[in-house]
Amino acid sequence: AQKMYKRSQIIEIVLASSIPLLSGYTSNRIYISIIIGVFGAIIAIIESLSKLYKWHENWIQYRTTSELLKYHKHLYLTQSPPYTTGDATIENIFIKNIEDIISSENNQWKANAASDSSLQLHHESNQLMQAVARFRLPA
Repeated sequence: AQKMYKRSQIIEIVLASSIPLLSGYTSNRIYISIIIGVFGAIIAIIESLSKLYKWHENWIQYRTTSELLKYHKHLYLTQSPPYTTGDATIENIFIKNIEDIISSENNQWKANAASDSSLQLHHESNQLMQAVARFRLPA
């Protein structure tokens, strides 16, 4: 999911950034207008596929689950609570505190990734709207 998400975002960025550059040359050549239209359509298709298959959300969910499993694996291997039958040792407390810090960092990453995604989507839709507004086929 991460690879598909990053690939689709790179393609969108390249195509979206080339639209304003090419739109300055539309008055001379009709094929540039067609290319701009195709780029806009490709961007819309990529964004639709990204939403349909939820590459970004799946990547975030996978990473969150993976880190949670690692967290519990370390607690289990060190016999730290809740995987201990007796009183916690100083090593168990240390491991628990370290894992809590790592867990907190992972939660912050997840929140930042979700926030960045919504900001990026808003920015990309504004770029696309501006590009479409500039796009005119010659008469």
